[in-house]
Amino acid sequence: MMWVTLRKYEVQATFWNESEATRETGGIVDRDDGEAVTLLTTFMHAGKEFVDEPEGRYKRDMYSFQISKKELFDNSFTIIEGRTYITYNDENYRVVRLHDYTAYAFVQLIECLCVKIIDVD
Repeated sequence: MMWVTLRKYEVQATFWNESEATRETGGIVDRDDGEAVTLLTTFMHAGKEFVDEPEGRYKRDMYSFQISKKELFDNSFTIIEGRTYITYNDENYRVVRLHDYTAYAFVQLIECLCVKIIDVD
């Protein structure tokens, strides 16, 4: 029953997958954006995450969304960790974690965690 309750909070977001990286001569890496698809999903702010890596320390905004396996199947789309991007409210996000709960009885949801991308010119 949880999925029926969440349906009223669904919003439209644009999803696309980035292609595998290809290394060209001179070490230049090329990636192409795949075809964009508009899907219905729930989208929620999940908080901030503090990251401390050798390259530096920073905070990033984390967002969570849930999507129906049927919605993905009907639109022939596959979510891939690290390569799936989302545009929602003119902001871009990248999927970093994927939890497929469809193996459980009566659950039709895939839950993903994504980070907001800050565009730098």
